[in-house]
Amino acid sequence: MSTVVALGSNAFYIRSRPSLAYNVTNIQWNTPTVYNNGTYNQLVSMVTVGSYYVGATNTGTVVAGTSLDAIGEGPSISGTNAWFTPTGMSTDGTVVLIVGMYRDPTTLQEVGAVFTNQENDALLYVDPATLLVTSVSSPDTISAYQGNQCIIYYPLWNVPTANSVLYSCRYVKIPLIYDTDPVPVWIVCGRKDSSHGGIWWSSDQVTWTELPLPLAFQDRTVFDVTVMEYTDTSPPTYRMYFSCWGVILNFEFLSATWNSSQELVTPYAQPDLFRIAQNNSNELVAVASGGIFRSADGVNWSRFSQPGYQFRGVAWLNDMWVVGSETLLQTNQLWTSTDGVTWTGNTVGVNVQDVTVVG
Repeated sequence: MSTVVALGSNAFYIRSRPSLAYNVTNIQWNTPTVYNNGTYNQLVSMVTVGSYYVGATNTGTVVAGTSLDAIGEGPSISGTNAWFTPTGMSTDGTVVLIVGMYRDPTTLQEVGAVFTNQENDALLYVDPATLLVTSVSSPDTISAYQGNQCIIYYPLWNVPTANSVLYSCRYVKIPLIYDTDPVPVWIVCGRKDSSHGGIWWSSDQVTWTELPLPLAFQDRTVFDVTVMEYTDTSPPTYRMYFSCWGVILNFEFLSATWNSSQELVTPYAQPDLFRIAQNNSNELVAVASGGIFRSADGVNWSRFSQPGYQFRGVAWLNDMWVVGSETLLQTNQLWTSTDGVTWTGNTVGVNVQDVTVVG
């Protein structure tokens, strides 16, 4: 059974302590104690792998458990000891990719990076001093739980330019050739340097191809992506919607034509459209620090705003939108809606960094 989970930190502590809330009935939210020794960090992402819930914290550690009521802290991801900051993760049910930003402890140079739970003889290693990618045959491994490979993570790929970062990773299915069936593809979004956004995709997790942004929007950071299938054409078309800084871009993967929304402005905070999601009616909701944006057609967007709240994640489950927020007000950290227009606040005690569906 799928469950919607809000990830973040305990709203009642000054220091960050990992916390989550999950919904079983669309009415009752449960907020268990995740683990007690996780001071100074917060949960940022989670997936399910086999019988395990596997997540990551913003300080680069893995968390895992067989129940959302019993999550334990694991090791630093690939021994990076807080020099890797995860921002998102995705899985095909076996392979897990964690994306974020790696900072070299000596040079302090920052680069967007991908880690994986799959050991590989041709594993790629990033030299943080030169940003060159080489292969290693026997990387060091660290395991928090004996025999559970989902807890071991290895460096896989990095953005080949400095001052880059990755904000999300999505596992989707799209056709790579006209009139063919869709195939699994990984898409990562972020920034390729201090001045340009970036999008990359891979069908094998090793070779990554950049999808160039349109010239007018090359300076926009790209935060997230969702893919919608339109069955009213033959064959069906697949359109990708990218949430960027202040704008939603969309692109048919086998087309050369980009389209954009109007500028999505926010009255209380930044238009950093951190996450975007869709429902089964092909409606879209994107969230930014300063507002929740909804579209029924992918073209026209409306906004819901509330002073004192920064909106940080969105998911659709059981005919309900769920949006997370971070606030100092200690109330209404989760917002729910059935239509994406009228929103109701829910107090769950978690300052939310992301919302995801697991199980």
